[in-house]
Formats: sequence, structure tokens, C-alpha cells
Amino acid sequence: MEEMKMELFRDYYLTATEKYEDKTAYRDPETGECYSYGAFDSYVRRIASKLCASGLKAGESCVIAMSHTIGYIAVMHACALSGIVYVPQAAAYPEERIRTIQEDANAPIVLRDDFLKDVCSYEPASGFPALSPDALALIIYTSGSTGKPKGVMHTQLSLAKAIQRWRHIGDFKEEDTYGSNAPFYFVLHMQDCFAAFTCGISTVLISDEKRGD
Repeated sequence: MEEMKMELFRDYYLTATEKYEDKTAYRDPETGECYSYGAFDSYVRRIASKLCASGLKAGESCVIAMSHTIGYIAVMHACALSGIVYVPQAAAYPEERIRTIQEDANAPIVLRDDFLKDVCSYEPASGFPALSPDALALIIYTSGSTGKPKGVMHTQLSLAKAIQRWRHIGDFKEEDTYGSNAPFYFVLHMQDCFAAFTCGISTVLISDEKRGD
């Protein structure tokens, strides 16, 4: 795969959705959902519109505590495009942990599965705010097994560099099919959900049950 070096996730995203519009982007065998790059882009942009309507602005944060679905991936994409700092967590985490992380990340909202119920009623966002490579993009929290969970901050530039690194390590080919195995609250979701996507690869979600085997 020819290497691109960009400073914002958005640049990778827009290049991929334009180049691979009709290819399958994500498929979930458990739910039967399947999105082409073009359809996924429309879904992401509708989510971005709802995030804006919910009062979230670039630079603000939100906790994501959703099921392991394509919708979760789309929310992460929408946040990264919109400059909203996303904080990925598991839907099954105890409420106490979610509240602790929400407070620590200064996140005004926790997004759960019901956030996506009416998202198709929103018009797709036609544009996104200007972002600096130094703008915060996401916060990954440690497990907290040895104490209070600690947040590791990633900027738009560090997210872009992670994509560059995983594209190089993965040596992805456009004809490949990729299995998304990492939980979305692990840092490896950058490889599963972003790097493979930018290479025009079809990504298949692996369910929680099968990942546990």
C-alpha cells in the first residue's frame, strides 16, 4: 500500500471514502449489517449532525459506552472528524467506572446505544470545523486494576501517525478482508477501525463471544 502522510485523521478518511465509495467498508455477520464506504460516510455524517445538535462542540469530550457494533465505529469516526474528543468504554462496564471516567474527562455526555435510534432522521453534515494537528482527538483509559483509571491523551496528529504506523506494519492490500478483533476501548482499535479503513479494506466485526474463544 502506497504510504500517505497526513496530519489529520480527516484527511485519511475523506481520501478513502472518495476513492472506495462502492466497496464494502464494514460488515457485521451477527447483525447482518453491511455498509459500503459511501453508505458508511453518510451514516457517519448523520451522526456528526446529531452530535452537533446535542450541543457538543469541537474540543469537548464525550464518553462512548455502546455495544460492539458498526454504530460504535461510526460514532468514533464522527467524533474524530468533528474534533470531538471521544473516550471509548465498554457498554458492560460498571456505572461507577463510567461516571468516574466521565468526570475525569470532563465529558458532558455519555453516548449509549439509544443515541443511534433516530440518527437517520438527521441530514448528513456537509462539512467539519477546522482542526489543528495538536487538537486532542481521544482519551484511552487504563483498566484501573492497580488504582484509579488513568487517561492517555492522543492528538489528531498522534492519531494520524498511528494510522501511518499501522498501515506500514499491516502491509494492507485493497483486496484484503480484515477481522476487527480488538475491543474498541483498547488502543488497538486505531488499527482495526481506522488504519484498515483508510486502505480500502473490507472489515468484518468479530463478536464479543467469538473474541472470547
